Amino acid sequence: MITRESNRRHMTVKINLRGRALASFLGEAAEEVANDARFEAFRKAIVWGGQFENQNRAQVRLAIILPISLGLIFILLYGPSPLRDTRRSFCRAFHWLCLGA
Repeated sequence: MITRESNRRHMTVKINLRGRALASFLGEAAEEVANDARFEAFRKAIVWGGQFENQNRAQVRLAIILPISLGLIFILLYGPSPLRDTRRSFCRAFHWLCLGA
């Protein structure tokens, strides 16, 4: 499909993959395009988007959030005594709010 976006031609290529990982397919496709496609870089651009772009953004977020979360859990479980007391009070408050005990 060829449309116009920002006063430039925009060509979209859509694919459906079955039985193959998206990242590995697009890695091979990007390599093939880089080796075989001949175009003037200042006039044309190739952008890999869609689910691939969303997956990359999610991986970057997870690489930041996951270690922080695990570190906080470790500190709350095995940290100094005041933090353990704080954890107990949070658990009691949560139990009281949710279960009404």
